[in-house]
Amino acid sequence: MSFDGNSAPDKQYKWPTGDPDDWGALPASCAIMAKLGLQNKLVHCSYNNFIDAPSGPDSKNQLKISADGVIEHWGFNPNVFIDVTKEQKRAIESLAAEMSRSTESDPLFFIHAGLSEFVYLVVKEVIRSGNIDSLAHVHLVSHSAFNENERRRKHHHTWDDIQELCGNRIQHTKIPDQNDKDNPNHLWHSKGNFSVWH
Repeated sequence: MSFDGNSAPDKQYKWPTGDPDDWGALPASCAIMAKLGLQNKLVHCSYNNFIDAPSGPDSKNQLKISADGVIEHWGFNPNVFIDVTKEQKRAIESLAAEMSRSTESDPLFFIHAGLSEFVYLVVKEVIRSGNIDSLAHVHLVSHSAFNENERRRKHHHTWDDIQELCGNRIQHTKIPDQNDKDNPNHLWHSKGNFSVWH
C-alpha cells in the first residue's frame, strides 16, 4: 500500500498539504487488515508519497502518527512502513523489490492511494533492475482519477505514463472514486454531509 500526503507544507503546489481523509486512509486500511488477521501479508506501506514535497517534524507528521499507531496497537511489522518524504530511495527500492519478485503463483496486490509519480519511479527501478516481466503479476488498485492524472510538478508523470513505460503489464483495477466529495451516497468521503450514515 502507499498513501498520499506530505509531512510539511509544499509551497510549490496549489494545495500545500494532504487532507484529513489521506491521514485516515492508512489506519482505516490497516484496521481492515488487522481485523482479518492479515498483518503478516503487508509487505510495503509507504506514506507521504508526494514526490518533491519537503519533510517535516515527526510531531506534526499526521501519517507517521497514524503509522506508529497501527504498529503499536495492531502488531504490524514496523520495517514495512516508510515515510517517502524522509526516505524516498528506501521507499522506492522496497516497493520495487516486491514488484520484482511477483510471480503468477505469488502476485503482488498493491493499493495505491496517491499520485502517480511515486509508482512511476518504482516501475522505472523495476525495469532498470531487469525485472519488467514481473510487472505482469502486479495488481494495482486505484480509487481516484484525480490521483491518476494530477502532476504536482511539470516533470511528474501520470498513470498513462506508467502503463506506457511498462508496456501495459500492470493489472489495473479501478474502484469507485473515493474523492467524490459532492456525492454523499459514495459514503467514504462525503464532505460535511453524513446523512447517508444515519
